Amino acid sequence: MVSDDPESFADLDGHDDLSYWAGKISAFVSDNLLGIGRVESSNSDFKAGQTDGDEAALTQSAFEITAGEVVKDSGEALTLSVVGSEAGITATGVGVFAELHGVATGSIAATHLMAERKEGQSSEPPQLSEGKKAHNEEPVRPGEKKEVIPGKKRPGRSNSTGIRRKWIKPKIRITRLN
Repeated sequence: MVSDDPESFADLDGHDDLSYWAGKISAFVSDNLLGIGRVESSNSDFKAGQTDGDEAALTQSAFEITAGEVVKDSGEALTLSVVGSEAGITATGVGVFAELHGVATGSIAATHLMAERKEGQSSEPPQLSEGKKAHNEEPVRPGEKKEVIPGKKRPGRSNSTGIRRKWIKPKIRITRLN
């Protein structure tokens, strides 16, 4: 048995769970470190792990915000009493820090999740993509040359003099057979 042989494992793309867990840990830790140290990879298992790590960090941030609020409120109550004033001030500070860290972690995790979702989606409808593909694949007729007009992203055609320009558009010709 050869190591990393895709046919000898259930994971047919040739990767193992190590890539998944490395991605998950990388995303979770970097989200908690305010985005520092995030590792990017083209490995699909690593990316799947990153998505799960970002989701875990988002969940953790919600708990952190809630716990921070409880600790802060408890600290404020202790501060109002004469006996627990020093402990109350400390608890209030810890609670505020926990809340801020939770908000920052959640924001970073949500940003990565939105970017991952956007990366997997095309921003244009399939009909437009197909039209652009047909547009680019249309053959150039004799006496014309294909060119990209400055300032335009769509290629155009010009005749040999270069004066007349028109946009290349896919044409459908229907011929009736009698």
